[in-house]
Amino acid sequence: MRLRQRFGRSTSRGEQLRQAIGLCGVLGVLTLGLLQWRIVQFQQRLREVERLLASGSRAEGVVRDVVAGMKGGKTIEYEFRVKGSVYRGSSGLLGDEEPAVGSGVEIRYSEVSPRENTLADGMERQWLVSMLVKLRVVEGLVLVSWIVLLLLLTQIRKREKRRQEGGGV
Repeated sequence: MRLRQRFGRSTSRGEQLRQAIGLCGVLGVLTLGLLQWRIVQFQQRLREVERLLASGSRAEGVVRDVVAGMKGGKTIEYEFRVKGSVYRGSSGLLGDEEPAVGSGVEIRYSEVSPRENTLADGMERQWLVSMLVKLRVVEGLVLVSWIVLLLLLTQIRKREKRRQEGGGV
Protein backbone atom coordinates (compact mmCIF):
# COMPACT_ATOMS: atom_id res chain seq x y z
CA MET A 1 0.00 0.00 0.00
CA ARG A 2 2.79 2.44 0.86
CA LEU A 3 4.56 1.76 -2.44
CA ARG A 4 1.37 2.44 -4.32
CA GLN A 5 0.89 5.69 -2.46
CA ARG A 6 4.51 6.61 -3.05
CA PHE A 7 4.74 5.70 -6.73
CA GLY A 8 1.26 4.83 -7.93
CA ARG A 9 -1.48 6.95 -9.45
CA SER A 10 -3.09 7.53 -6.10
CA THR A 11 -0.45 10.13 -5.17
CA SER A 12 -1.60 13.73 -5.28
CA ARG A 13 -0.52 16.17 -7.93
CA GLY A 14 1.43 18.10 -5.32
CA GLU A 15 3.30 14.94 -4.31
CA GLN A 16 4.04 14.18 -7.95
CA LEU A 17 5.45 17.69 -8.39
CA ARG A 18 7.54 17.32 -5.24
CA GLN A 19 8.93 14.04 -6.60
CA ALA A 20 9.63 15.65 -10.00
CA ILE A 21 11.51 18.52 -8.35
CA GLY A 22 13.54 16.06 -6.30
CA LEU A 23 14.30 13.92 -9.34
CA CYS A 24 15.39 16.98 -11.36
CA GLY A 25 17.63 18.03 -8.51
CA VAL A 26 19.28 14.62 -8.27
CA LEU A 27 19.68 14.29 -12.05
CA GLY A 28 21.12 17.80 -12.29
CA VAL A 29 23.68 17.13 -9.59
CA LEU A 30 24.67 13.80 -11.18
CA THR A 31 24.99 15.34 -14.65
CA LEU A 32 27.09 18.24 -13.40
CA GLY A 33 29.21 15.85 -11.36
CA LEU A 34 29.89 13.61 -14.36
CA LEU A 35 30.73 16.62 -16.53
CA GLN A 36 33.10 17.96 -13.89
CA TRP A 37 34.76 14.54 -13.54
CA ARG A 38 35.36 14.41 -17.32
CA ILE A 39 36.65 17.99 -17.37
CA VAL A 40 39.16 17.16 -14.62
CA GLN A 41 40.34 14.11 -16.60
CA PHE A 42 40.88 16.23 -19.73
CA GLN A 43 42.68 18.95 -17.73
CA GLN A 44 45.05 16.37 -16.22
CA ARG A 45 45.77 14.90 -19.65
CA LEU A 46 46.31 18.40 -21.08
CA ARG A 47 48.92 19.13 -18.39
CA GLU A 48 50.63 15.82 -19.17
CA VAL A 49 50.62 16.52 -22.92
CA GLU A 50 52.01 20.03 -22.40
CA ARG A 51 54.80 18.59 -20.23
CA LEU A 52 55.62 15.97 -22.88
CA LEU A 53 55.63 18.56 -25.66
CA ALA A 54 57.97 20.79 -23.63
CA SER A 55 60.45 18.22 -22.37
CA GLY A 56 59.63 14.73 -23.69
CA SER A 57 62.00 12.59 -25.73
CA ARG A 58 61.36 12.16 -29.44
CA ALA A 59 60.67 8.95 -31.35
CA GLU A 60 59.39 8.03 -34.77
CA GLY A 61 56.06 6.24 -34.74
CA VAL A 62 53.75 4.59 -37.26
CA VAL A 63 50.02 5.20 -37.69
CA ARG A 64 48.21 1.93 -36.91
CA ASP A 65 44.64 3.11 -37.51
CA VAL A 66 42.35 6.09 -37.78
CA VAL A 67 39.07 5.36 -36.03
CA ALA A 68 35.85 7.27 -36.60
CA GLY A 69 34.21 8.24 -33.33
CA MET A 70 30.91 9.74 -32.33
CA LYS A 71 29.61 12.77 -34.21
CA GLY A 72 32.29 12.71 -36.88
CA GLY A 73 35.27 12.84 -34.52
CA LYS A 74 38.33 10.75 -35.31
CA THR A 75 41.10 9.19 -33.27
CA ILE A 76 44.56 8.29 -34.55
CA GLU A 77 46.16 5.19 -33.06
CA TYR A 78 49.94 4.85 -33.34
CA GLU A 79 52.84 2.80 -32.08
CA PHE A 80 56.54 3.45 -31.59
CA ARG A 81 59.66 1.71 -30.25
CA VAL A 82 61.88 2.71 -27.35
CA LYS A 83 64.88 0.51 -26.46
CA GLY A 84 63.38 -2.51 -28.22
CA SER A 85 59.93 -2.26 -26.61
CA VAL A 86 56.80 -1.33 -28.54
CA TYR A 87 54.47 1.31 -27.07
CA ARG A 88 51.11 2.50 -28.29
CA GLY A 89 49.17 5.69 -28.00
CA SER A 90 46.18 7.49 -29.43
CA SER A 91 45.06 11.05 -29.99
CA GLY A 92 41.92 12.83 -31.06
CA LEU A 93 42.07 14.57 -34.43
CA LEU A 94 40.67 17.96 -35.39
CA GLY A 95 39.53 18.86 -38.87
CA ASP A 96 39.31 16.73 -41.98
CA GLU A 97 43.01 15.98 -42.44
CA GLU A 98 44.06 12.55 -41.28
CA PRO A 99 47.32 10.67 -41.71
CA ALA A 100 47.37 7.50 -43.79
CA VAL A 101 47.65 4.16 -42.01
CA GLY A 102 51.30 3.10 -42.11
CA SER A 103 52.63 6.64 -42.41
CA GLY A 104 55.21 8.00 -39.99
CA VAL A 105 54.43 10.35 -37.13
CA GLU A 106 56.68 11.99 -34.60
CA ILE A 107 56.02 11.11 -30.97
CA ARG A 108 57.00 12.77 -27.70
CA TYR A 109 57.24 10.44 -24.72
CA SER A 110 58.39 10.34 -21.13
CA GLU A 111 61.86 8.81 -20.78
CA VAL A 112 60.84 7.40 -17.38
CA SER A 113 57.54 5.94 -18.64
CA PRO A 114 57.13 5.75 -22.44
CA ARG A 115 53.46 4.80 -21.91
CA GLU A 116 53.03 8.53 -21.35
CA ASN A 117 53.21 9.81 -24.92
CA THR A 118 51.59 12.15 -27.42
CA LEU A 119 51.92 13.29 -31.02
CA ALA A 120 54.78 15.78 -31.34
CA ASP A 121 52.75 18.06 -33.65
CA GLY A 122 50.54 19.17 -30.74
CA MET A 123 47.35 17.82 -32.32
CA GLU A 124 46.28 16.13 -29.08
CA ARG A 125 46.79 19.39 -27.19
CA GLN A 126 44.55 21.21 -29.66
CA TRP A 127 41.94 18.46 -29.46
CA LEU A 128 41.96 18.53 -25.63
CA VAL A 129 41.57 22.33 -25.55
CA SER A 130 38.68 22.04 -28.02
CA MET A 131 36.99 19.35 -25.90
CA LEU A 132 37.44 21.35 -22.69
CA VAL A 133 35.77 24.38 -24.29
CA LYS A 134 32.87 22.22 -25.49
CA LEU A 135 32.45 20.55 -22.10
CA ARG A 136 32.46 23.91 -20.32
CA VAL A 137 29.74 25.17 -22.67
CA VAL A 138 27.68 22.02 -22.07
CA GLU A 139 28.25 22.38 -18.33
CA GLY A 140 26.94 25.95 -18.44
CA LEU A 141 23.91 24.97 -20.52
CA VAL A 142 23.09 22.07 -18.19
CA LEU A 143 23.40 24.32 -15.14
CA VAL A 144 21.16 27.03 -16.62
CA SER A 145 18.62 24.46 -17.87
CA TRP A 146 18.58 22.73 -14.49
CA ILE A 147 18.00 25.99 -12.62
CA VAL A 148 15.23 27.07 -15.03
CA LEU A 149 13.54 23.68 -14.76
CA LEU A 150 13.68 23.73 -10.97
CA LEU A 151 12.27 27.28 -10.91
CA LEU A 152 9.44 26.28 -13.27
CA LEU A 153 8.59 23.19 -11.26
CA THR A 154 8.65 25.21 -8.05
CA GLN A 155 6.27 27.79 -9.57
CA ILE A 156 3.93 25.03 -10.78
CA ARG A 157 4.00 23.51 -7.30
CA LYS A 158 3.16 26.87 -5.70
CA ARG A 159 0.24 27.36 -8.12
CA GLU A 160 -1.01 23.86 -7.39
CA LYS A 161 -0.80 24.52 -3.66
CA ARG A 162 -2.71 27.81 -4.02
CA ARG A 163 -5.33 26.06 -6.16
CA GLN A 164 -5.80 23.38 -3.53
CA GLU A 165 -6.03 25.93 -0.71
CA GLY A 166 -8.47 28.02 -2.72
CA GLY A 167 -11.20 25.43 -2.66
CA GLY A 168 -9.85 22.43 -4.55
CA VAL A 169 -9.64 18.97 -3.07
